[in-house]
Amino acid sequence: MYAEEFMPLVFPKDEPAWDDPNKTYSETVMREQKRIEEHHALVYTFPVWWYSMPAVMKGCIDRVWNHGFAYSPAKLPVQKVQWIALVGVTEEQFPNCQDGMRPAALSKFTF
Repeated sequence: MYAEEFMPLVFPKDEPAWDDPNKTYSETVMREQKRIEEHHALVYTFPVWWYSMPAVMKGCIDRVWNHGFAYSPAKLPVQKVQWIALVGVTEEQFPNCQDGMRPAALSKFTF
């Protein structure tokens, strides 16, 4: 999204039209929807910023996963969506992680 300079703001052209599930959205949104339709899965990898996804990613979801494409009456046209949230601590902070988090971190992220 950053590399393509995706604009995360929702402009009037990309606002959901609740009474028109066949609405034509902006060229940018239509291009992104077509890219999604060409794949059977999506993988989003992102850093956690202030306990959430970055604003550009949230804006992308708000603009692209729109009425008539991702919900009501349609459903997102992919079989799977994988969310990979990246968080981290320094080596010195790691022993202070909650016990419930430590085994998962060690088993999934050991190099």
